Amino acid sequence: MAYGLEIYNSSGNTVLSYTSRVARFVQNGAVTVNAFSNTTVTVTNMVNNDSWDVFLASADSGFIDIRYTLNTGFFQATNNTAYSSTVQYWVVRS
Repeated sequence: MAYGLEIYNSSGNTVLSYTSRVARFVQNGAVTVNAFSNTTVTVTNMVNNDSWDVFLASADSGFIDIRYTLNTGFFQATNNTAYSSTVQYWVVRS
């Protein structure tokens, strides 16, 4: 028999099982990325695999084209526009 927490809804369906992968919040912040450049954000213990993810949202008004690349120990935010932009970021791990 396996051990762990299971959560069921009112219909008796499993909502969360001991085999479920759940995301854990690791780090958040804001960073400014200059026009047509990269900015590196250090994340302790980060590795480049599918258990890590980064979410970006504009802290400025208007359109942004900022993408990220995962690396070991950091992620790199790349700005592909002619304008500097500040973005908020959230790092999660499953």
